[in-house]
Amino acid sequence: MAYATPDDLVSRYGEQEIIEISTPAGQPMDAVNTAAVTTAIGDASGMIDSFLRKRYVTPVATPPQVLTQSCCAIARYLLCQTGGTTSAEKVKDAYQAALSWLRKVQDGSVTLDGELLPNTSPTWAEFQGRERGVRCWN
Repeated sequence: MAYATPDDLVSRYGEQEIIEISTPAGQPMDAVNTAAVTTAIGDASGMIDSFLRKRYVTPVATPPQVLTQSCCAIARYLLCQTGGTTSAEKVKDAYQAALSWLRKVQDGSVTLDGELLPNTSPTWAEFQGRERGVRCWN
């Protein structure tokens, strides 16, 4: 499941930019290359799932807006690597911010609103504390 659509990219970054970064060098820049955009979104969604899989059921059935935003930033970066233009600093910064946020989700310092992946493996450790009693020393 993709966490964004081509329309999400266009609404966030503008049609002209998406045309420019989705069109291979030497091709006319007259329309969004939907196939390239869809591939980039699929790749970005797969990358996101690789971060989330440790803590959440993937794909996330009802992705929060921040997941769509991260997917768009990653897809935009991937398109810049293959399109007719080179990656600008702001594109790289947005990509790195998305990856940083995903690492925080992966390590548990940030959580998603969604279904947690229950760990049912035999090596799963469950913490149990001792009952506290009052001890009297004479």
